[in-house]
Amino acid sequence: MLLSNRVDMVISKEWVARYALQLDFAPDQLARLEYRPENAEAGTYDYLLLSKKAPNAQYYLTAINSGLKKLRASGRYDAILQAFRRGEFMLPRAEK
Repeated sequence: MLLSNRVDMVISKEWVARYALQLDFAPDQLARLEYRPENAEAGTYDYLLLSKKAPNAQYYLTAINSGLKKLRASGRYDAILQAFRRGEFMLPRAEK
């Protein structure tokens, strides 16, 4: 739909869009698409929602935040993002 001009624009979080597009499009097709940030301001955020009623919700929230803090402090968080940008986590394309 994107490449056949049936859709003009898709709004998505950057990493979700890049992953999904890499699954369904060949590199030459990806080169024909234009990416624009949803927000020109630095520091946009992603969110994880947990129900306060969920069992162990506070435990999971604390564990996730602690893990992210450690990943960022060690530099591993940025390394993971760079590896993702290079396509290192992509599964082989399935033949259609």
